[in-house]
Amino acid sequence: MGGVIIITFFLVSIDMRNEMNEALEVVGNTAFNGGSTEFQANADFYLQALQDNVNYVRHLRLTVAVYPLIIIVRLFKSFSAQPKLALVTKTLANAWPDLFHFAIVFSSVFVTFTICGIVLFGREVGSFTTWTRATISCFRVMLGDIDWDELSAIGRTEASIWLWLYIIIIVLLMLNMIIAIIMDHYEEVKADAGHAETLLEEGIQMFVRWRGRRNGTYVPLETVLDAVHDEIRRRKVRMHATAGAGNILHRVAFLGKKKGNEKGNEKSNEKPPPEDDGGEKGEGEDEDPMNMCIDMDTLMRATSHGSGSAEKSGKMGEEQALDVLKGAVEDFYEKNKQGAELDEVLQLTQKVNYRVKKLVQLARKAHDDRDTEPVKQLQWFAEDVNGYLVGIRQERKENAARLEGLKKEKKELQQRLMSLGGGFQKQAEVSVNKRTSIMRTSSRMMERPPSE
Repeated sequence: MGGVIIITFFLVSIDMRNEMNEALEVVGNTAFNGGSTEFQANADFYLQALQDNVNYVRHLRLTVAVYPLIIIVRLFKSFSAQPKLALVTKTLANAWPDLFHFAIVFSSVFVTFTICGIVLFGREVGSFTTWTRATISCFRVMLGDIDWDELSAIGRTEASIWLWLYIIIIVLLMLNMIIAIIMDHYEEVKADAGHAETLLEEGIQMFVRWRGRRNGTYVPLETVLDAVHDEIRRRKVRMHATAGAGNILHRVAFLGKKKGNEKGNEKSNEKPPPEDDGGEKGEGEDEDPMNMCIDMDTLMRATSHGSGSAEKSGKMGEEQALDVLKGAVEDFYEKNKQGAELDEVLQLTQKVNYRVKKLVQLARKAHDDRDTEPVKQLQWFAEDVNGYLVGIRQERKENAARLEGLKKEKKELQQRLMSLGGGFQKQAEVSVNKRTSIMRTSSRMMERPPSE
């Protein structure tokens, strides 16, 4: 959009320049005749066109000067695609709240020193006569551009006090606090990035993949992803087919028993089998296809099944399969790892320190009392240690039970989410029409190609 605006402004400037040149030709073709009214009007029109051109070109130059800033923003957006290049942008994004609050304090102090400079130097120093000049002068002093001869015109003592306070508060304290805030967030972003690939490593990887794809020894990652989706879909279709066949056989057996009971006037308490809801697991399937374990053999077999695109791309080797699985594990770890906060580390350290001190106290007390009642004290020490260890084991069991519960809850939520046949909740009051609609929707979803 910025480029289109610049091109439009440039075309308009060409049109205005042509009009100005035409006005100049009209002035040259008009007789002067002692400054006649016609000549004066044409000259005024040309001067007005010239002034309009100068002002317009000035605005065009400012617009073109802003365009590189837009390019910088676009570059920052592009840098976010590479972990190493995204350190700067992520650091600024994370540090933005702290920088915003710091800017309020910094602005208040800076404005206070600017007003003080206007009051002190405004009458004798030209760079402090107005608010704009004083602000620019204070900013230059902050960067080290100090004209002591000019400032000392009001008196060396007054100028020294203002300059010393300004340098200590603004330069030594405020600017270093900005650096501290940015570096603090930079360390966090760098720790989260981990061992990310550099530009050189990514370039080498792209070249190796391109060469392998050209030689037919490398399967593109898009083809691998489609093959994995196809494998999941095949397992899901096989699971539904097994579940449907099992339900049909169970229902046929139930009807046969029911007819035999009716002939023999016997009552049966056996309940009919549940209807196939299109999304439940078969009797032999106790594993969700979305949670299947993909190893090297499964990955190589899935890519070899495929379609024409997979056959054209070549056959996946063990080296590529191992590289794909290794990269997937590393990416998952980098995305889901969580660093410990400093407060958590300190709290854990204090807890360990307290427990160690308690054990040391118990050992010392048992050692001091060994001469009087050695057996009794050792038994007392052993009981205390055992009791303490029991508490620790109980705490570990509770944590393990809580972790196991969270894993089960996660697995249940994944099964509900990926279930196609309305298996989010089993409700007995679901109507027959709704069950039929769910089964039709599930079948349509399974018949879709992998690309959809």
